[in-house]
Amino acid sequence: MQILNQAVLLAGGQGTRLGKITKKIPKALIKFENKPFLHYLIENLKINKINKIIVLAGHKGNQIQKSLKKFKNVKVIIEKKPLGTGGALLNSFNLLDKKFLFLNGDSFFNINLQNKILKYFKKNKNIFFLVKNKNYKANKKLSNISINSKGKIINKIGKLMYSGISILIKKDLIEFKKKKINKLISFEEDIAPKLISKNKVEVDVSNDFFLDIGTVKNYKFGKSNFTKKSKKKCFFFDRDNTIIYDNGYTYKREDLEWKPGAIKAIKLLNKLNYLVIVITNQSGIARGYFSERHVKDFHYHMNQELKKKNAIINDFYYCPFHKNGIGKYKKNSNDRKPGNGMLNKSIKQWNIDTKKSFFIGDSLSDYLAAKKSHIKYYNANENLYYIVKKALNV
Repeated sequence: MQILNQAVLLAGGQGTRLGKITKKIPKALIKFENKPFLHYLIENLKINKINKIIVLAGHKGNQIQKSLKKFKNVKVIIEKKPLGTGGALLNSFNLLDKKFLFLNGDSFFNINLQNKILKYFKKNKNIFFLVKNKNYKANKKLSNISINSKGKIINKIGKLMYSGISILIKKDLIEFKKKKINKLISFEEDIAPKLISKNKVEVDVSNDFFLDIGTVKNYKFGKSNFTKKSKKKCFFFDRDNTIIYDNGYTYKREDLEWKPGAIKAIKLLNKLNYLVIVITNQSGIARGYFSERHVKDFHYHMNQELKKKNAIINDFYYCPFHKNGIGKYKKNSNDRKPGNGMLNKSIKQWNIDTKKSFFIGDSLSDYLAAKKSHIKYYNANENLYYIVKKALNV
């Protein structure tokens, strides 16, 4: 199943409202907890399986290019003269996929990107992700948005604003590309309103954490709260005999059989913006029954089947080691449950809030791993959908 694989990030702003903070560095490289803000955005895209990234730079663009050298498949385009947010996008037109994610490089919206992409990828409209406006005054045409009962933007002052994230369709930009550019073109002021007026936009509204670092007030808030506020809630699942039946070292595609309520439970969690992550021991690798490639292929197949049902597992962590294994796989590892190595890795990589997360498994080793990471545990002893609803009290 085809899925969106490209993101375009705007990182050309001068950050004039931030005064001396951006005197020597571009706004997108301001550090939060010793890491440039732009790095957080790119890491979030990468972990969400967005593998091709274009960064549109301008002001102090050489610094941005140098800063991003450590990332693979990230292309930086430095404009020769200021083009505006829309002009910079059109300048990269020939490099764009048919559909792509378009993001501001100075804002963060804590939505589940994989879930949103899956939900809207087949839509034949541009998707604007909106958030409640909390006294944000820039980008006037997209900062006081109102929508009707059908989710369509209407010409009325409202309390919603554009989050700086959208899924765009390349062909809908052709008319703007054809026009001769003699001035700065703003995406928010020039392109977006025309797409809206031609009924080429659908919106998605979320109440998740949003931060724009373009003002001193927001910058100071972010410095103190970004990591804490951007944490994600998650449901961890064991694999065999929890979400799928265990047929004895299951790794063949034809052996995939979902447990009752598994797909319905995953769909519900996707809808509620929970991450879904599988944590699984796979000692069959260590014993020589199958390879890591087989496991990865099986997990890929699981997700392809889920996507047919408009559901997705956000990530898989597996342990290939066993003390009675062979070759390089013969060893004790804290990754192997009841160790919590895989959990700790996923918590760090996804910035997960363990207090708002859950683990569902079927064994004592699952329970002990969850306990070590201070995650609430439920035993998979009935329909998974009902267990999830019980955990969430819904």
